[in-house]
Amino acid sequence: MKSRPSNPRRSLRAVMMVACLGGFLLALAAVALPALHDGLHRDASHPQHECAVTMLIAGKVQLGGDLPPTAPPRPVVCFPHVSTLRPTWVATAFAESRIFEHAPPAVS
Repeated sequence: MKSRPSNPRRSLRAVMMVACLGGFLLALAAVALPALHDGLHRDASHPQHECAVTMLIAGKVQLGGDLPPTAPPRPVVCFPHVSTLRPTWVATAFAESRIFEHAPPAVS
C-alpha cells in the first residue's frame, strides 16, 4: 500500500480549521458556563468588558439565517391545441461564398 506524501499546506489548513473550531466551541461553552468565562478573564464582570463570549451573549454575531420562503411550484399549463409546423424556404446567406468550399486546384 502506497502512502501519500504529506502536503504542508493541507496539514496547516487542517490545524487552522481545528484551532478555529476549538476556539468557537470554547466560546460557546463559556456562554453556557459563566464560571468558565470568569476563569478565562479576570475582568469578565466589568461592564466595559468585550470578548467573543459577550458578543455571543448580546447577539451581536451575525449568523446565516434561514432561506427565504418560496412559493410552491405552479402546475404546468397544458396547451389544448398545438399548431402544426409548415416548412418555409429560406435563402442561404452564404450563396456568394461558394468558391470557398473547395481547396485550391494545386492542393486538391
